[in-house]
Amino acid sequence: MISSQLDKIIQAKKSDIADWFQAKEQLRAPLFYSSVDIRNSGEKIAPVDTNIFPAGFNNLSRAAQDKASEEVSKYLKKLDAAAQKIILVTEFHTRNSFYLSNVNALKKIINSAGYEVLCASFAEDFNQALDLTDSNEQALTIYPLSKKSDKLHIAEQNFTADLVIVNNDLTSGRPALFENLAQPVIPPLGMGWYRRRKYQHFSSYNKLASQFAKEFGLAEFLISTELGFCKKVNFKERKGLECIAIEAEKTLSRLRSKYQEHNIKAEPYVYIKANNGTYGMGIMHVKDAEEVFSLNKKHRNKMHKIKSNVATAEILIQEGIATIDQYQNSPAEIFVYLINNNPLGSILRINQEKDAFTNLNSSGAIFKAADDLSEFKNKLDSYQLIARLAALAASFEEYDETV
Repeated sequence: MISSQLDKIIQAKKSDIADWFQAKEQLRAPLFYSSVDIRNSGEKIAPVDTNIFPAGFNNLSRAAQDKASEEVSKYLKKLDAAAQKIILVTEFHTRNSFYLSNVNALKKIINSAGYEVLCASFAEDFNQALDLTDSNEQALTIYPLSKKSDKLHIAEQNFTADLVIVNNDLTSGRPALFENLAQPVIPPLGMGWYRRRKYQHFSSYNKLASQFAKEFGLAEFLISTELGFCKKVNFKERKGLECIAIEAEKTLSRLRSKYQEHNIKAEPYVYIKANNGTYGMGIMHVKDAEEVFSLNKKHRNKMHKIKSNVATAEILIQEGIATIDQYQNSPAEIFVYLINNNPLGSILRINQEKDAFTNLNSSGAIFKAADDLSEFKNKLDSYQLIARLAALAASFEEYDETV
């Protein structure tokens, strides 16, 4: 199994691997935080999503949240040693109690790192503080975000931030409120989904995976995914479907050859994904490119728009990796949280309504801290290595702070 191969390499070359990552991080500073969704089929292990504005911190184990506070302190002191006040910018859907639990957990993590934190949102119609309750019935106040001179500010509390942490993935665009700020803003706004693209990310990842594999005697194919790309797509109007079908068939053809080369018996399949966005929206999978042309209206509508009602205009075709991970006989997948490119802990996403081949980030998903589960504790090193590679790849993506 690939995770066993990785575990052996990690144990035998732990110091060399640490040096390799350190050398790469000297070329490009790590991003503040990230989470990486990983699939392991037994034959292959690779990332299938990398989030730069992650939610779900409430699902981490207590030990992982404590480690997160330590990493926050290290990162922020290096960024701005004098900073004391932080505004945590949240998503718009502030009445989602599960998301609010994430915000509460993240706020506590930053508080424990020694900072004063208030939460705010920049929704256009949001002009009055909201006193809310999360899924654990813990209170949380979200304030309207404003600007005072060249700094983000919470007027109701006369609170001007020394630095700003964004937990909004900016699918709907870059807010004008953030222009020409004197405060540091992390992560970089140019990493928002309004301009970041998955094809660029996974291409960046594949390059790093190739370098790592060559350095440590591993087949690159076993820790990467085959990719394709299409633009000028409109599912509602059936535009671009031919491109998607052609790219899907090209990717499947490469996979058939690669599977034969590596003696993988499984039938290859591909995910067709919106090239931007998250929350598991705009995703389908096919084993035959002809399936693209047979999509009914319901499925085309699902693919047509992602979060914030943003239309899907570009498509990533990505090799599908079936998961061998299970929890109580339901398919599951690991995702790893990182700060400063250092893994904090792992979460298991479980979905009894799905199978091993499909997208588990959908209705019916539940979450468990994998670090607390005995059956996963001893095999997390390989997942954390893949997550570090993906987070490092994200830091090498090109982004423009002014766009």
